[in-house]
Amino acid sequence: SVSPFVGLFGTVWGIMGALTSISKSGSASLDVVAGPIGEALIATAVGIAVAVPAVIAYNFFIRRNKVAWASLDDFAIDFVHLALKTSFIIRRPAPKLAASSRIGEVPVKDYGIKNNEELHAKGAQA
Repeated sequence: SVSPFVGLFGTVWGIMGALTSISKSGSASLDVVAGPIGEALIATAVGIAVAVPAVIAYNFFIRRNKVAWASLDDFAIDFVHLALKTSFIIRRPAPKLAASSRIGEVPVKDYGIKNNEELHAKGAQA
């Protein structure tokens, strides 16, 4: 937020004004210094008055954002658990594998077709 810097700028400006008026008058009496220092304090107070509500509002919205994200995260976790529990995920059956006749032989998928006639009966091209 920029407002604290505005207050700081006002303070520096007021002190510069006080030092300028001291150098012009040649004395550091209360009536010479009080005006510029008062202006500096007013600028500082305005900067703080703007900064405090801005920080409070910022923290409020950051908190709401974190609560919303936590709620969405909880929903996502609950949804995934529900999907797993009620089988929303499509499970495909594992392919049937023909039993190997020899050790070390790679199993082959069993499509249920025994001979060439059955293959042509199921619509395969010759």
